[in-house]
Amino acid sequence: MEMCMRRYTGRRGRIGLQIAVLTCLIAGCMLRAEGAARADTRIVLRPDMVVNESAIGDAGRLVDEQGAVGDPAAGKGVRPERPYFPGWTAWQYPIQVFLDLGADYDVTRVMLYNDTGEHKLILSTGRPFAWKEMPVTLGGYREWRGFDLNTATRFLRVTLLSPTSLSELVLYGVKRAESPAKPSVPRRPPVQPPMDQFIGVNAFIDDPLEKLARPVGFVREYHSWQWDTEAPDHQVRVQPSGAAGGNAWFFDDYYSRLLGYGITVSPAIQQSSPVYFPGPDLEAKPIAAGADSEAPASYAVQAAHMFQYAARYGSATVPDDLLHLGPGQPRKSGLKSLRSACIVWCATTEGRKVAGISVPTPGATVTRIDFANDKIEGQATTLRADHGKVTLEATEKPVILLFKAK
Repeated sequence: MEMCMRRYTGRRGRIGLQIAVLTCLIAGCMLRAEGAARADTRIVLRPDMVVNESAIGDAGRLVDEQGAVGDPAAGKGVRPERPYFPGWTAWQYPIQVFLDLGADYDVTRVMLYNDTGEHKLILSTGRPFAWKEMPVTLGGYREWRGFDLNTATRFLRVTLLSPTSLSELVLYGVKRAESPAKPSVPRRPPVQPPMDQFIGVNAFIDDPLEKLARPVGFVREYHSWQWDTEAPDHQVRVQPSGAAGGNAWFFDDYYSRLLGYGITVSPAIQQSSPVYFPGPDLEAKPIAAGADSEAPASYAVQAAHMFQYAARYGSATVPDDLLHLGPGQPRKSGLKSLRSACIVWCATTEGRKVAGISVPTPGATVTRIDFANDKIEGQATTLRADHGKVTLEATEKPVILLFKAK
């Protein structure tokens, strides 16, 4: 250092020294920046981190070849062999899949292998129900393409807007903090029901209960929503129902008799109600024209009707002014004749999203209503009817919708 200083004497020497120092500072900054850019590392990804929101295809294939694809960001990527391809059926799209990293990361970039042509995708960070979207174009042919993220997140979502084959996803970043320890869950030995309670059957209200009661212990009762509003004034009627002439189907008695036979019954409230949603297709979504099918509030009318069902047949007695019943209907609640019910509708070509939840298959159960329990473990998304109003409670794990009479 001393020898170097001797070289820079006099006016020119001082100027030369300043230039040398400035050069060293710039070089040092470049080295630090290069080191920071290389500070990110491969984030370990496993198929069990993948949440297939659309429930179409094996989305675990997005990350099932992590050890075999090399280091794409360093230009040493290898072609994957097992792509994730949801299929060619156009109406199933968009397809959403997200990764739960289990902890917060400073995620720097994501590498995707493109095995086909150009595709429009959406990469999202943040958390479920509060995504920050970044539209991208995946180009190239049989090559790795990278996209800078440079954000802190625990979740990464990939949205396929059209039929797309994605062979593998590789993620880079730095963990911000250790993931919280998972709470210990006591193991409960499964309760094995006797065979007569295990066997179930589909049924309607006009099926003979005496024959149903002998071989089975569970009945899924097909129940069209419009039956409850079929009277001329379109008010809710169940005892008797407005359907079948208005004096033939008594659902209070029906559920009470099934309970007396020791049969667990779960009504499957199906189709829409033309009273609220006129149109030729009863299988269409029960929302107003132009409403957002992924917004829980769009299903407020259906939620309000299910609240009436839960209030009447569940375990909780509710104030009388919350019961919306037609004239002559017994004003009762908390009958304790049902333990659960579900809403069933068939997906149409207009899409398969219900309040942000993807319906796995046409005719799948998309909503569970529990009438007995104050808390259902594992349910994190709740569309709840409280005093006739519908609110949404959402956490980081989108599951199913849950109604309560509580």
